[in-house]
Amino acid sequence: MSANFIMSMVRSICHGAVLLLVVNMRFPAAAPGPAEPLRPPSQIAALSFAYQAMTTHSCGQGIDPRSCATHKQRLAIIRTDYRVLPNGMASVWMELLAQPQTTSHVPAPIIHSTVELELLSAPEGHLLTTAKRTLSSETWEPETDMQVALAETRLRELVYRWLILFEQPDIDKAALLAHIRSTTTLNPATGPRLTGHEQISNWITAQQQRNKKLQQQVETINIALLAAQRYRLDFAVNWQARGTDGALRIGRKEYHWEVELGTNGVMHITHIQQRDALPLPNMGTRIFC
Repeated sequence: MSANFIMSMVRSICHGAVLLLVVNMRFPAAAPGPAEPLRPPSQIAALSFAYQAMTTHSCGQGIDPRSCATHKQRLAIIRTDYRVLPNGMASVWMELLAQPQTTSHVPAPIIHSTVELELLSAPEGHLLTTAKRTLSSETWEPETDMQVALAETRLRELVYRWLILFEQPDIDKAALLAHIRSTTTLNPATGPRLTGHEQISNWITAQQQRNKKLQQQVETINIALLAAQRYRLDFAVNWQARGTDGALRIGRKEYHWEVELGTNGVMHITHIQQRDALPLPNMGTRIFC
């Protein structure tokens, strides 16, 4: 594929043209069988993809590199919204802050923008990006605390990476377990207290096998600074799944996390508390699709 063709695709997306592109998110391939229709991805799958595409150094295919975090700029996602459109696609709306890196002692201006991605989930396990639009863009003063926004972006991305493990059980969990220390504790909603990589890894595997076709919706992730480089995260997750007996199950869980940010920039989850909660979720299409 020529460089000119790639640049023409990027320009088309920047100007709001609708373009169908396949983005390989390493989701498991579907087993052979009757073709399934395209469908909107779940909220967790969509947000996990959006955060990965917008904040990693190598943007997903079809994403304007100028809207993604690179070595030349810092990017924070400060708000998101997920919804299923009447045409069956999923829309992820994002509010972004981007600040170019500079060698000057004077901080660069911050670019505030809103972006919308439209996504479909293909039967073979890929996400399809059907459109990417920049809805607004303006320059803010550099006094905005980017460090706080960047830290909170990374913490939310870590939550989405944790939750997507339970929807996509074939995803390699090694990268996530790198954030688990030997002293990390997990208090699940049922069962004994777990400690360290091996116990927590085994628990994740058991949860992946327990539920089929799991879909989740995370509510607002509240982040509080406990001490220097230590954070508390509180959030609730509504979920539905098919059990091993084929019965539809629904529920709601509340989470309490504690996370430390190391001097090398690596985040470590030190504690996870999980409990069953009420009320049970509404089974509307905005939550479960």
